[in-house]
Amino acid sequence: MPPRPGPFSTLRLPQLFMNHAKKPRNRRRKPRAGGGTVRGFNYALILVCLLGLWLRFPALDQKPLHHDEANQAVKFGQLLETGDYKYDPVDHHGPTLYYLTLPVAWLKGEKSLLDIDEWTIRLVPLVFGVALLWLPILARGALGYMGVLVTSLLLATSPIFTYYSRYYVQEMLFVFFTLGALVSLWRYQTSKQVSWAVWFGLSCGLMHTTKETCVLSFAAMVAGGVILFEPWRKAGRMDLRLLGKFSAGAWALRVWIIVALVLFSSFFTHWEGVAKAFGAYFHTVDRAGGQGHEKLFSYYWSILFSYSEEGYSSSEIPLLLTGLVGIVFAFVEKANNPRRRAARFLAVYALTIWLIYGLIPYKTPWLALNFLLGFALLGGHGIDRLLQVVRFNDARLAIGLLLSWGLFAAHGRARLATSAYYAADMRNPYAYVHTTDDFLKLVGEVQSLRVHHKLGMGARIKIFTKSEAEHWPFPWYLRGYERLKYYVGIPEDSYLDAEFIIVHPDLKDELLQSLSKEYYDPYTDYSLREGIILNLIYGQGIRDAFIKAETTP
Repeated sequence: MPPRPGPFSTLRLPQLFMNHAKKPRNRRRKPRAGGGTVRGFNYALILVCLLGLWLRFPALDQKPLHHDEANQAVKFGQLLETGDYKYDPVDHHGPTLYYLTLPVAWLKGEKSLLDIDEWTIRLVPLVFGVALLWLPILARGALGYMGVLVTSLLLATSPIFTYYSRYYVQEMLFVFFTLGALVSLWRYQTSKQVSWAVWFGLSCGLMHTTKETCVLSFAAMVAGGVILFEPWRKAGRMDLRLLGKFSAGAWALRVWIIVALVLFSSFFTHWEGVAKAFGAYFHTVDRAGGQGHEKLFSYYWSILFSYSEEGYSSSEIPLLLTGLVGIVFAFVEKANNPRRRAARFLAVYALTIWLIYGLIPYKTPWLALNFLLGFALLGGHGIDRLLQVVRFNDARLAIGLLLSWGLFAAHGRARLATSAYYAADMRNPYAYVHTTDDFLKLVGEVQSLRVHHKLGMGARIKIFTKSEAEHWPFPWYLRGYERLKYYVGIPEDSYLDAEFIIVHPDLKDELLQSLSKEYYDPYTDYSLREGIILNLIYGQGIRDAFIKAETTP
């Protein structure tokens, strides 16, 4: 007779364990496809990041600070000294650049504006410029392993990305956070994990607190999403899959709002910064009109495709051409899988943001980074797809050699753009209205002469220019002087004498008539930046002391 069933037989626990036990203990696992390839990919990506670091790191202090860099550096120095920061959207943008510079200064033991140097401030964009090369690995499902490597190589060797990774302005941080938002959006759409929605919200919040131009990038993202959104399905219903779950969107929005509130309010100490964050866009719209930086729609392509002036040449052709290949694949192939939909989204995003920046009259070369980021991602996708479509090994080899030649040429142009000779040269399109090396001679002259005055660093220095913009970057380079004053024009009924006077040539005759002491004028022109000349005059007593010191054995 069969045994009577026990009280737990209905749970079938023995059968579960028996079935598990029947599986062979030493069953050979199916090897992961491309395991060796993945390891090789990781090593190759590390080498790409090291290449990017090698191009970006040397001699960060070799070129003078751009007036925008000096503006940001002085603002950071105030935060470092006082621990107090107030959001000011006029010429300073968001707070992330300043707060993220604090750890670098702390690690170097610096406590004041006088302590910090070019290495302190420029290390911040450099770190984000190198980290940008690693970030595409998070989108390897959309780009493919080869696509990730090509994207990182394009970014690593690009002259414009290399140049502005050594520039203390917000743009490189903004581009990094933008890529973080794009890859987080991709990962959420493929995994539906709320954690990626949180990362998307964090990235958007950091974009928002870095630059007011984030609204343009968000508009381009919306345009890319609209292209992919199929408004009607067969049954006549709207397809909500691309919108994601509302709970994930709510989490992304919460994180975004928290980041914005914390940073704009200076960690809850200056709530007026939150109000200024809303009003900042009125200033942004006004600035978009040009304010002296008006340029034609074709400006970006004129400096990116093939630029040449007086023996200097520059080009971003490898990045642009591979990006165009990616755009072609994005629109020629049907968007019938997540990867191809991502490519079409990127194509619309890159073209939209290029169109926006092209139509806005205000143009500076570093703004091109925003749409070139999309082209770099599309370039990786395009080369990956091209190598899959081409069936002949000889053709693949030709593509690889052509790409290698282009990247090598780009690497050479990147080194040229950041070299000591061209980094601040007006022939370099990326050295846009940059402070000249001649300006450092003016500062050096003041430094060498002030030792012949009994007050030393306490000597009075007065600077007379035709506009406030011409005061920069003096506040950075003369930050150690205790009695430094700036004037726009020649004021009336004021005591204008000083040990050292820096004056615009158009104002010098009028100024000399207002001075009561005798001054020495060496009649030397110093170039501040293109089209702006300054002169230095100083007390005759300093001149006499200098001559005596030079002639005394």
